[in-house]
Amino acid sequence: MEFEVNGTRRTVDVDGDPAAVEVLRDRLGLTGTKLVCAAGVCGACTIQVDGEPRVSCLTPAARLAGRSVTTAEGLSGHPVARAFAAEDALQCGYCTPGFVVEAAAFVERWRAEHGTTPPGRREISEALAGHLCRCGAYEGIFRAVAAACAGDHDTAPTGRQAATPRTEAPEKTDGSARYTTDLHPDGLLEGVIIRSPHAHAHVRSIEAGDVPLALLLPPDGVVRYVGQPVAAVAAPDRAAARAAAARVVVDYEVLPAALDVHRARAGEGPLVYEDKAARKRAPGSGETTQLVPARWRGNLRGPSGMSKRPAAAVRRIRQALAQNPERVVEGVFTTAAQTHTPLEPHACLAHWAEGTLHIQVSTQSVKRVAELAAERFDVPVERVVARAVHVGGGFGCKMGLTSDVVAAVELARLHGAPVRVVLDRDEELTDGGYRPGTRIRLAMAADASGDLSALAMDADSDGGVSVGGSVAALARFMYGKAPRRLRDFDTVTHRPPGAPFRGPGGPTLCWALEQAVDEMAHRLGQDPIDLRRRWDGNPKRHALYDWAATLPAWTGRRAGTGRYRRGVGVAAANWLYFLDPVTEVELTVEDGVVVARCAVQDMGTGSRTVLRRAVAAALGLPETRVRADIGHSDTVHGPTSG
Repeated sequence: MEFEVNGTRRTVDVDGDPAAVEVLRDRLGLTGTKLVCAAGVCGACTIQVDGEPRVSCLTPAARLAGRSVTTAEGLSGHPVARAFAAEDALQCGYCTPGFVVEAAAFVERWRAEHGTTPPGRREISEALAGHLCRCGAYEGIFRAVAAACAGDHDTAPTGRQAATPRTEAPEKTDGSARYTTDLHPDGLLEGVIIRSPHAHAHVRSIEAGDVPLALLLPPDGVVRYVGQPVAAVAAPDRAAARAAAARVVVDYEVLPAALDVHRARAGEGPLVYEDKAARKRAPGSGETTQLVPARWRGNLRGPSGMSKRPAAAVRRIRQALAQNPERVVEGVFTTAAQTHTPLEPHACLAHWAEGTLHIQVSTQSVKRVAELAAERFDVPVERVVARAVHVGGGFGCKMGLTSDVVAAVELARLHGAPVRVVLDRDEELTDGGYRPGTRIRLAMAADASGDLSALAMDADSDGGVSVGGSVAALARFMYGKAPRRLRDFDTVTHRPPGAPFRGPGGPTLCWALEQAVDEMAHRLGQDPIDLRRRWDGNPKRHALYDWAATLPAWTGRRAGTGRYRRGVGVAAANWLYFLDPVTEVELTVEDGVVVARCAVQDMGTGSRTVLRRAVAAALGLPETRVRADIGHSDTVHGPTSG
């Protein structure tokens, strides 16, 4: 088949009826076209066919014959690409090329009809409705598209104006930024993980025949959720790897499974973890999994927490209920599970060279991954090099030695070749992590003067086979020093594991605690912000309360009438401050440019930009004279991106 791509005639073989995204990425190396959902709902794989946007994951490659195709790489000098870079309309950048391709077509249509009159949010929303930014850079995207339509970026900036808010923005807008899923070295094999179809089973045997097999089972040979990795195989392409996986026969002894959350919460049902050794291997859904000890009662772990004078808290709440129940707020608050869904799925490319393990991995913790890999695969840590140059979103689930890393490394050692393992979207949703659902029981009492008298909270986290919920514990850091009984429980079932997610436990805590504070403000007849200011002993947050109280959105709020109402709410939060005291930056000079190296990685958090600006400011240099080189474990230590 012959067609034109970014102005160049190309000829490709379309036997087997591949999708257009496969041909563009795997055969032509145009990796700016990202494969994410494979269902036409995210927009990351958008291309233009004869000037019209189209999702390439649902477009047969054969339909491109004789057509003109434009990808993000062909729009590197387009005003829209410059606008996205200049307006900081991106974070991790994985979705950005698809947005740029769609927005470029819209801008050209709009300007042909309206000149340089900028469109409104509604018009932009309708044009980009098929695109998702998991990081949430939508405000910048609105600004960028409107500015491009207004002609603000028709000419390329020069000099100081050429600097962009985000250092790597030009690479992310034109698709030249390479993520783990984009790497394709010579001799690459694609790995596929064989997963358990049973929620609870003992693996009796695995018959692989002539298929080289990497085992991924836990030491006891027991699988504890549907989708748990059992083994992995590799082949020259994913189709061949899937065919090889289909030839592997796993003999399971199916065991009773604990799937009823209510029974597990009562400590009943088949045990998920039979002994102390198995419990110690339980994955964590929070950041304090094994730091806070807790007892187990069947499938219920807990309580753990950070109570403060718990007996006094319970006594005060009981007294208030007896004397003035209006000053006691009680409630049960529930939250559902929330999947991380980074647009770049978990992915790792591994190869061994002269006794050194090299892994290119989509991770938030490149240094930690190298350390854990050294321990897992029994090699000196200096013989492990982990790299995460660009990371397509993480949100907390890309920490540590995930199954894609283990599978890729084992397969690379087995085959003596580079092996890449990329979770497909089904795997990402099943085994990629989620914020556990919760059930929170809360009681809050105010004294006669309206001050917080006591707080009691029991939080049950439903994280499948994972443990480490810390919802109630975080209430220790809000609203002064009143006595409080804070208890966290983990309801353990034979379901996939939760994982840390953007302030693990924090948003969940806010959902319950802040509604209770609002209710108390209503009962006391006080302004909700005034009550929070009064209860909160942190003087730094008082500045935020003062600022929020003067906002027109707050001062002009009104309840409204009718079936549908719009209102303004308020919530306060606090999060633990983690300091990495050994972070270092190494400086060298190369061709007149200062290169700042650090093992920190950037998942859209702006690490490159902050590092570059800090060094430029310290040395009194323009930012163009500094380059940040990050995401390599074999340079000086850098912190986890969290």
